[in-house]
Amino acid sequence: MVASSESDLGSDDDDVKMEEAEDALEDEEDRKEAKVKELDEILAADPTNYQAHLDRVSALRALGELERLRSAREDFAKVYPLSPELWLEWLEDEKSLANKEEEKEKVRTTVDTGQQAQIEVYNSTLTNQKFCSRSSVCSVVQLRTMFPLRFGWSIASSP
Repeated sequence: MVASSESDLGSDDDDVKMEEAEDALEDEEDRKEAKVKELDEILAADPTNYQAHLDRVSALRALGELERLRSAREDFAKVYPLSPELWLEWLEDEKSLANKEEEKEKVRTTVDTGQQAQIEVYNSTLTNQKFCSRSSVCSVVQLRTMFPLRFGWSIASSP
């Protein structure tokens, strides 16, 4: 009889621990959702806030909200050229969910869009560098920093 009651106590403790874990997960998800809402408000007031776009993408990715994440990335890409890392992350997310032909087509479209965006940034940067070097408008330091900044890289992480 004692063994039976000890078993019941263990089961009750497990149930309590399971409920606490579920509550903690719900609280974490609520915090992430509140963060996304806050970022939405920031971007509504200032759609050019780079860090808010970046944080919104990260928060939605953590929530696993694919449709909202896709929309956030599209909004981000309309305002800023995405870094190669952001494009690759986007492609990985899309690719992992692409089971049907229609979904695979979205991945191909995203690849094409990302490649075109990177080419446009590269060409624009080369044009600016040529102009600056020929007209002596920019210093050597400005020329060295221009390329990585156009891609959204920090100077320390540029190739």
